[in-house]
This record gives sequence, C-alpha cells and structure tokens, in this order.
Amino acid sequence: MTSRPRIRSLLLSALLSFAIVYLLACGSVEWRSAAIRNQSKVVSLLAHARLEGGAGDAIRRVKLADQVFLLADRTEIVSGYALTAHVHSLSFTIEAHPVEHGTTGVLSYFLDDSGIVHFETGQKQASALSRPLGPASPERNQ
Repeated sequence: MTSRPRIRSLLLSALLSFAIVYLLACGSVEWRSAAIRNQSKVVSLLAHARLEGGAGDAIRRVKLADQVFLLADRTEIVSGYALTAHVHSLSFTIEAHPVEHGTTGVLSYFLDDSGIVHFETGQKQASALSRPLGPASPERNQ
C-alpha cells in the first residue's frame, strides 16, 4: 500500500510536470501579458479613430489619440502593432497586425469609417468581412 506522503509527492510531481509542459507549450506568462496589453491598447486606439481635417479638406491623416496619428498609406508601429491607414476620398480604413505574431499580439484588426472593429485570429489579415469585435462608438466621427 502507498503511504499518504508518497501519494502527495506523486501528485505534486505530476502537477509540477504539467505546469512545466504548459509553460513550454504556451510560452511565459510575461509575453502573453504583453500581447494582451498591446491588443487592448490597439483596440482602444481604433475605437477612438477619427478623420483629421476640416469640411471639404482631403483627409491626410487619421487621429487615434492625442499625439497619435496615422498618415495615409504609411505604416506606423504602435504598441507592438503595425498600423496602416488607407484613405479613400473622405473615408478611411485601418489595418493592424502584430509586429511579431504570438509575442506582441495574436489578433489582427480592421476598422473602417463605420466604426466597427473586425478581427481575425492566427496570422490571417482582418477585413470588413471578418468577425466584428463590438459596436461602433457613437461619438467617433464627430
């Protein structure tokens, strides 16, 4: 018959082995936290995106936050994501994907002037046909 200390030792050993395998398979908690933090920041910026320019002016940039702008057709790195704004007459789209998939983020995003953020998992590019993340913010284009 196995003694209680021996059973505890076996259970502890099994639990420790599982934890090690899990950390090796999923990576460290630190990079996962950074990726989640980056994704949250990017979604927040996209939710507040608005056109920059007066009535009748051609759009030259999209404002994401105070002192954070995207110039048309130029990629900027923000919070571990490559963000690119595409300007079409008086509308825009923004594509966002992790600089290093799995480390700086795991989701790709797409936003157009409807205000709905769409996303894709894996290394697939998000588009207007991707799953929506949430409803548009009512004050977006004001």
